[in-house]
Amino acid sequence: MRPGDIAIEGESRIPVLRGFRGTAVREPGGIEMGVTDVTEPLSFQVLGPLAVHAGPRRVAIPGGRQRILLAALLVRFGEVVPVDELVDRIWDGAPPMHPRRALHVCLTRLRRATGAGPELLRTSDAGYGIEVDAQQLDLARFAAL
Repeated sequence: MRPGDIAIEGESRIPVLRGFRGTAVREPGGIEMGVTDVTEPLSFQVLGPLAVHAGPRRVAIPGGRQRILLAALLVRFGEVVPVDELVDRIWDGAPPMHPRRALHVCLTRLRRATGAGPELLRTSDAGYGIEVDAQQLDLARFAAL
């Protein structure tokens, strides 16, 4: 398996990290995410501060634009979010000269930071989407209550 491959656990498809090469983060208690061989499912939190975890380890999402992109995709998980909407959210009404190209750069950096492949962050002609299992996202678990 490569970074972003899908591991089948029972009936759920959960993106996992293998050989993660992202930004190291030291958590309270000394837990660190680095370049070790990690095989953990990703989980996402959008209720409260945005956070991504690979098992017990926090995954750093550098850059405000990548964090905004991730949050915008997560609050509409399972849907395709139009490019224009994402550009508006990320650049707050003042887009760069080539917004689609800039958005693609943000997506590439987000994929690199999370170790996610095309199974998690989806691209279509209409926009982008994120495919997460309900157990991976606090918003989905809350909505199911």
